[in-house]
Amino acid sequence: MLARLRTTAIFPRSKLAAIARSFFFGASTVPPQNTRSDENFPPLWREAREHHFIRVAEWAFNDHPHNAQADEFLQIAEPTPEDLLVVGVYMDNDRSDPQLRADLHRFLQKIESATGKKPFLYTTGRYWNAHMDDSFGTYPLLLQRVPGVPAVIPRGWSRVSMWLEVKSLPGIDDAFTFTFDGTLEELRALANPNLSRGR
Repeated sequence: MLARLRTTAIFPRSKLAAIARSFFFGASTVPPQNTRSDENFPPLWREAREHHFIRVAEWAFNDHPHNAQADEFLQIAEPTPEDLLVVGVYMDNDRSDPQLRADLHRFLQKIESATGKKPFLYTTGRYWNAHMDDSFGTYPLLLQRVPGVPAVIPRGWSRVSMWLEVKSLPGIDDAFTFTFDGTLEELRALANPNLSRGR
């Protein structure tokens, strides 16, 4: 498992010129038995929390046991109520499609039970429509936007909650940027459902 950092930026729906908030993006993609970590990841990940940045932790769902994947994701990310969680569903694996869907449901349920929040699902319309079904539509959707290429919305969703793009920002080449379809307050409430319940 490789944990690494990407410098990213997030923009509100109003597309303000200023960046609403910078945050760190932690990605975990390599199978559990190959566990290793970018030496810069743990201290910078903790520092982002100390500065109250919105952090996003991503796990690429793979063909290893779903319980082991969930445990490792939670152990490495150590998510707080303010963190956003993303589960990438785009990797080829040895499961049949029905088994893939069942294991993904179990994985997501374990993450949701441990954190009290629904992770974003990050996928492509073509992959999802070929292997998955419409039973995951209650999870917020994250899609990558490619200039000049029409987006394919996966089955089960009618809207995209957040778009991922790769662009240049002042001082940052090839930054991963996110456009959230909502306000910063709505984003924080999505990361921490207790905020909206307490109102």
